[in-house]
Amino acid sequence: MNKTKKGVSPLIATVLIIGFTIVLAAVVMQWGGSFVRDLTEKTAESTTVATECIGMNFEIVSAKYFPEMSLGGSPETFSDANITFKVTSNVDKKIKSFVALLQHKSGSSESLSTQVAGCEVTGYTSKECKIDTTLIITTGTDADSIKLIPMIELSDGSAKGCTIDAAKTYEISIS
Repeated sequence: MNKTKKGVSPLIATVLIIGFTIVLAAVVMQWGGSFVRDLTEKTAESTTVATECIGMNFEIVSAKYFPEMSLGGSPETFSDANITFKVTSNVDKKIKSFVALLQHKSGSSESLSTQVAGCEVTGYTSKECKIDTTLIITTGTDADSIKLIPMIELSDGSAKGCTIDAAKTYEISIS
């Protein structure tokens, strides 16, 4: 009997194993590199926000609730209600906007959380801002305080909120 079948030579087998190893290493490096890059960018953004928020110092000067009753005249429903508040910045930092949390006497901590649009406060200035609360179907006496969390502007133009540690709370008066 004559054996005509031949196997792969040891040299070619070694070259194939090295080639597969290089390709596998390249795939792992590509995935790992993008994973590390994304993680680094997120950490850098979080660090920037935390650093900017450390010295954030602002004061809520006033907060008023302006309920306007609907045509039905029911005191529990409002067609157009809003809260206005005046904020003063005590540092040379720009506050892009705020996240507002309305707090109730009834024991629930936050009933409404909304970003306040168009409320940019630059360093050492005051601004009056407005929150539209038409979605709240309640009497004005229920919401007794407002908590404002400042938001800062990042280099890409987006706004990020500070932690709750930078927040200020103020009692709401009814007008």
